[in-house]
Parts: sequence; structure tokens; C-alpha cells
Amino acid sequence: MRLFSLKDIAKKTGVSITAVSNVLNRRPIRIGDEKRRLIVKTARDFNYRPNLIARSLKRKKAGAIGVVVPDMTTLHYPELIRLLEVKLFAHGYQTLICNSQDNALCEKEHLETLRSRFIDGLVIAPAENGINAPLLRRISESGTLVLCVDIYLPREKFHYVTTDGRTSARQGAAWLAGKGVSRVFYLGERQRHQALDDRLAGVKDAVSMSQKDIILCAPERGEIHERCRTALRDPLSGAGFFLESNRLLPGLLDAARELRIAIPVNLPIIGFDSPVLVINGAEDFASWRILTAPVPVIRQNVAAMAEETAKYLTVKLAKPTARFASVRLPAEIIFQESKT
Repeated sequence: MRLFSLKDIAKKTGVSITAVSNVLNRRPIRIGDEKRRLIVKTARDFNYRPNLIARSLKRKKAGAIGVVVPDMTTLHYPELIRLLEVKLFAHGYQTLICNSQDNALCEKEHLETLRSRFIDGLVIAPAENGINAPLLRRISESGTLVLCVDIYLPREKFHYVTTDGRTSARQGAAWLAGKGVSRVFYLGERQRHQALDDRLAGVKDAVSMSQKDIILCAPERGEIHERCRTALRDPLSGAGFFLESNRLLPGLLDAARELRIAIPVNLPIIGFDSPVLVINGAEDFASWRILTAPVPVIRQNVAAMAEETAKYLTVKLAKPTARFASVRLPAEIIFQESKT
């Protein structure tokens, strides 16, 4: 399919390229109504589409923000992207969304593609603890605004918007202790980054833990099940679980179901973000029935995260000299007590 240009429209209508550009971009121009209508009709007949990259280079503004996140399967990132997209669109920016799958090589390919597309800003939750930080520095040095969201890189100078994970985790662990939990198991992911380490540090601030109480594993449900089953074979008196992310919950429920442990009646738990109900068969129903009541949730303020991110981008792009401090947002802890 042939792509028609302003030059083609100008040749067809017998006017200059500048006149065609001014008419199609609704800029003031002294031209007759008949000729104006002919230009518009010809552009429609040719199915003309402007060259956005060429326009961006000429204006030195792309009108686009790249967004790279490591996981699109949880409620956290899709909601953040949705809110961010709405806010940026209101300021005239489109969002180009990429999923790195928390893989550095995949993330690198996305970053290189976004660079070639010419973007004004980049919002990223870095994969694999920031392995691609040198590339991010080069992108920033080339003039693209770089902002870390949720996951941040403490050794880099990039602005970030994240949750105050340490304070929130400390409060959550203190709640477990207040419920009579004398042994807190920390369930987290083996692949670490600073935001997750903040959560672990917060739990350690609140309660005494041994290395055996820290269960770090791959996010696969089967491995979580095996590791939790091993931990729960010990006497249960005084035990409780802190979940680094509630996407780890299904594996814990599988282990509790196998050992016939009701949650939270026999095993108090608390975790970050609302759990996602996954039902793929009868066994999933059986595992979710282990929950005798809603569990306490440490809910990140996704709306505020999107608001602060959009504010930084739009203000800095309009006024590069504007000064901002990086943001750590408080989380909301929703305590839902068991009624049994």
C-alpha cells in the first residue's frame, strides 16, 4: 500500500506543500474555501497520514511517553498504567506500553525500540534490579526524561515515585505481633530489588526473625507450595505469614489446604496488595475455601503514584529547570478481622 505525502497532495491540488500543511494542521492561511475543501478531500482520498516521527524531529517534541513495567498479570501495574495513560492523554501525550516480563534482555529490546521511536519521557519499573542502568543513563543523557516508578534504583540519580515499603511493612508485621504471632514467616521472591528489600527490612524492624523464617522462592505457584508446606510442618503455635506480594498467596493456600490449616483463624497473614482470585479448576476452589475471612491487605496508593508520576513528567517537560524531590508514598493498611 502506497503512503502519500504532503508533496503528493500539493501536486494533485496545484498548491504549495506549505499551503497543504497549513490547511491540514488548521493553521491560519489566506486561501479560498474551494481550494481548502479540495485539499481536505484529496487528503481523505489519499488516506493521508502524517509522518509523526518527522513531525516530532521538526518540533523537537514527540508527544509520547514510553512506559516499561515488569509484570502485566497483577492488578497493580495495569491499574497504574490505566490511570497514568488517562492523565498523560489529558496533557496531550500518548503512552507506548511495554512489558519486560522482568527480563533484562527483553527490557533492553523495548528500551532500544522506544529510543528509535523518539519519546519525550520514559517511565520504567526496572527489571532484574536495574541491570540496564547504563542504558537508562544514556537515554537520560540524550535528553529523554527518565523516571522510575514503584521499583527504584538507589545508586542512580533518576527521579522516582514509589511506596514507602519499609514503614508499611513494619506496620503490617507489628499487626501480626499484636495478634499473638510469635514467629513470622516472610514469603518473598528470590529475585530481589530495592523496593522488595525495603519491605523485608521493615518486617525485621518490627519482629525478630531467623534466616529459616525468610522464604524466598521463584514466583511459580508450585515452588511456593512446596516451600510453604515445609515451613508449616513445624508446630503452628504462634506462627503467621507476611507476604511480600499477594500474588504469592495461591501457593500458600495450596500448602494450607494440604495440611488442613484454616486462614486466618489458625494462621494469621498479611500482605501487599489485594489478592487476585485465580480459578482454573476444582482444586483452586478448594484452596480458596481455606480462607475463612478476608485477610488484612497493605494497599499501595496507585492513584497517587500515577498522579505524582504524571505531574513530574508534564511539569519537567514544560519547564526543565523545575525541581522535584523523589516521592515515597504511604500505603493504606486495611485490617479486616476474622468474624469467626
